[in-house]
Amino acid sequence: MPTSVDRPPANGELRRQYLEEGFCVLKGFLPLAQVQQIYDDMMSIFAHQLRRLGLPEADWRTPSGLSANLVTLFRTDMETYLNCARQTQLLPSIHTLTACPEFVDVLKSLGLDEPIISTKPVCHYMTGAIKVPGGYNFTPPHQDWRSMQGSLDGAVIWVPLVDIDTDSYPVEAVPGSHKLGLLDTEPHAAIPAVSDPRIRDEDYIPLLVERGDVGVFNGFLVHRTSERGDDRVRVAMSLRYNNAAEPSYVAHGYATPYKYGYQLELLFENFPTEQQIHRIFSNPAS
Repeated sequence: MPTSVDRPPANGELRRQYLEEGFCVLKGFLPLAQVQQIYDDMMSIFAHQLRRLGLPEADWRTPSGLSANLVTLFRTDMETYLNCARQTQLLPSIHTLTACPEFVDVLKSLGLDEPIISTKPVCHYMTGAIKVPGGYNFTPPHQDWRSMQGSLDGAVIWVPLVDIDTDSYPVEAVPGSHKLGLLDTEPHAAIPAVSDPRIRDEDYIPLLVERGDVGVFNGFLVHRTSERGDDRVRVAMSLRYNNAAEPSYVAHGYATPYKYGYQLELLFENFPTEQQIHRIFSNPAS
């Protein structure tokens, strides 16, 4: 749980900023030890596959080591890299943070009377050397509400796992753009891209944040990934919430665009064997 002794409350000034600009940043909200633990948990997932493939493993606690590990795995086995990225979204340390009372209190202070989790966390890994052909890379201008389609006051908590400066692909946002409502889009390989003449390149501002900071975005805020960056990997995660008490959300019967399922067919033929199962359950840990 967050225990930062210097954690600032989401006070009246922050709420006014949030309502006016569509986002706010809470400086030093999370203790660095907790951020480091989540980051280490994430990097451990990639390290397991580096070792399986016999690839060199660098110290992920340095920017160069982080980049080396992720780029090496991506270039060697892109499918495994993507599977690792998906697995990091399921880490208990991230889900514990998602549901922590401190985040719930922040959301309530910003106007969400009854916060409810919209979907599982999303982990973001951004650098020029990791680009999935025809898939998710740098996000174009977009509004998160289009994917959430929940309460009109839905919010996203954005957590950087590394320090982010102007040369590490920061998020860029257009202050006040949330007041324009749901905007028209055009097709894009990653997600539908906002196409509205009122959104101009010169209106974007970068969000330069450090480990421990937390950003809160309204679902209608127009934002994008900056394409300005070096060889470092920008690691962050976004946690999405709706307000169960918002009238339109209630009126729509809590309809959701998210669909979850699984395939019935086995991924690997003749796996597992009876012998493999026997080995698992015949060697209790001492």
